[in-house]
Amino acid sequence: MRATLCVGLILIGSTAAFATKPQISQKPHYLTLTPAQAARVGAYTPRIQYPPLARAHGMKGAGMFRLHVSLQTGHVKSLQIERSTGHSSLDTAATNTLGTWRFKPERLQEIADATARRRGELIVRVPVIYTM
Repeated sequence: MRATLCVGLILIGSTAAFATKPQISQKPHYLTLTPAQAARVGAYTPRIQYPPLARAHGMKGAGMFRLHVSLQTGHVKSLQIERSTGHSSLDTAATNTLGTWRFKPERLQEIADATARRRGELIVRVPVIYTM
């Protein structure tokens, strides 16, 4: 009985030890910036405007947009809607503005990791929130 109890405790203890070890995860190869933070590393980051018709209809929403930015030029090569605001007019206003953003290449080089440098682009995630 005592041996069974000891073996049981050892098994439970070793299972708990494995369960509490931190899992190694891949570092995401993107940078999340608020529009204010983007302005500090950006050369041209105009403010995203609230479409007047959407405001008049009380549309609100929050989305996440992913910009693929060239490390050499700082231009947005492409962008994706990672999470929609819930309204196509708000998404369109955000993508139209975010597509014109330009970043300072030297600042991007400072914050880019090895994978981004190898690809020649940095993925920048920008949250956009439309509230009344």
